[in-house]
Amino acid sequence: MPDVISDDGWVHGSFAPHERVTVPEARTLVRPAPTVAAHLDRRVRVRLGNRQLAALGRSAAEGRLRLGSLAALVRGRRVSPLDAACYLAVLLADRVLTRVRARRGGEVQWGTDGGSRSRPAR
Repeated sequence: MPDVISDDGWVHGSFAPHERVTVPEARTLVRPAPTVAAHLDRRVRVRLGNRQLAALGRSAAEGRLRLGSLAALVRGRRVSPLDAACYLAVLLADRVLTRVRARRGGEVQWGTDGGSRSRPAR
């Protein structure tokens, strides 16, 4: 296995859709990043990891919320205009940071979002 940030993406791409199984009994607790900065760090790491996969010929499928879909959510009053604007601002910052960090050169560094990880009970 190559040394890539998105090791889970590499493994996922190693199997065809018919070779994958979702176990209905499995449960996962996903916590959001506690701050916008932590969220941006995570998103930039994901994007750079996906770029690594693409450079190795393994594109990582990433779900996208299209602008038209976001507008429909606002029109349907499922999302407020302010929330949509905040989402777009964070998305723009995510893309800009990804470009800046990619242009700096060097290797993609794997980091940990310690803020959203479970803390051991005391």
